[in-house]
Amino acid sequence: MLYDDKEFREALSDVLTSTTFERAERLKKFLSFVCDLVLSGKGDEINEHLIGIEVFERRAGYSPSEDSIVRRQAHALRKKLEEYYRGPGAHSKIRIELPLGHYAPAFRVIEEGIQPLAAPKRVVATGWPLSPQFLAFAAGAALLFALGWIAGHVSRPPGATVFASDMPGSMRWIWRQWLSDPSGATICLTTPQTIVVKRYPELHAESKIEEPIPESSPRARTLREFFHLPPGGALVEYPSVGQAKMGEAIAAIRLASLFAAHGAPIQVEHASFLEWNQARNENLIVFGHSESTPWIDRLIAGYPIRTEASYGSLPKRITVAHPAPGERSMYAISESDRNDVYALISMVPGIDGHHRLLVISGLSGMASQFGAEFLTTPAHVEELAAALRAAGAKSSQPPYFQAVLQVNVHDNTIPLKGKIELVRMIAPDAVTNVSELSSNLPAGMRTK
Repeated sequence: MLYDDKEFREALSDVLTSTTFERAERLKKFLSFVCDLVLSGKGDEINEHLIGIEVFERRAGYSPSEDSIVRRQAHALRKKLEEYYRGPGAHSKIRIELPLGHYAPAFRVIEEGIQPLAAPKRVVATGWPLSPQFLAFAAGAALLFALGWIAGHVSRPPGATVFASDMPGSMRWIWRQWLSDPSGATICLTTPQTIVVKRYPELHAESKIEEPIPESSPRARTLREFFHLPPGGALVEYPSVGQAKMGEAIAAIRLASLFAAHGAPIQVEHASFLEWNQARNENLIVFGHSESTPWIDRLIAGYPIRTEASYGSLPKRITVAHPAPGERSMYAISESDRNDVYALISMVPGIDGHHRLLVISGLSGMASQFGAEFLTTPAHVEELAAALRAAGAKSSQPPYFQAVLQVNVHDNTIPLKGKIELVRMIAPDAVTNVSELSSNLPAGMRTK
């Protein structure tokens, strides 16, 4: 059975007039706006900046990176929709969903005789062409779906312990505390600020959020050559925070698979929605660095190795405080050889002293991907364990450390091989000053 727009609009009306949304005027306005655009065939125009202006009455020049109203309300809207479909809308044949990391809603049809949350029969298209960019987005969405599926299917009886007896000794040493903790871990994905470039076959009407790129400009010529765009038409660009890094998504899946294989529970969170209470009271695995998510470096403040954002003539880099003779003080991607990139792995005590924290900071998404592979591949973990023991680590204690990896990538897309450049042991009692960090929370990290 096919459904028409009238039935989708009726499904929207049912949600908006329900008791669940009775006192949620801003969320109703949000949902109405994005659904109307999708049902009008304009779903590809939806982005954070537009919603901020049209729904939450922000000025045209407001910065989503400084004002997170849309991200916060999108998080609240997802929770509200879940509440509705657990209650008044439990038997709805058409469901409205707001995919994580995106603002264009999907209308899903539940097949006859199938319990809610079964595979959708129809999803309203948003007018995206089957371009390489669309396929890349679809691949990213599939990766994130896989990660969510893994997280949702890991369970373990309360109080049970995990450990595969056939797990190599070095893997047990590195991961024992993580995998045996009944509370599991939270994997935090980053979605950096990006500029989306689109090509319209014909001249496009003026838009509040899309800026035209003059055809005669060097920028337009560069973009056409880089993306192999056909001649003619019009190029526009607009800001977005809905793009996930492919390398980090693959890295997250590798780590989630490790936890799943040993029955250790995991959950997945978006960097924009990570709360201070989570950072303080959960085992946390975080990807990225200060250039993609400003508060990440604060989590490892005070440790000897950290990442720094690009500034002036200085590139994005990993810096080492007090390098020993013969050691480098900085690792950055060289303009003369961009095939060698670097990643910083920080496996340190949690900021409360009782939990654990793993931060994988790649100077590229591929470097982060290799960092996760290095930590989950027995041969690489054996290499890491040898370096840690050489640095003074004891097998009787859980290893806390920072390690810089050099990663060789092919065509800036495929990590081929890597090696350990530098290792620093971290004392078990080295804990970030929680009171100092909590008294000056980084922008973007929410309190609860």
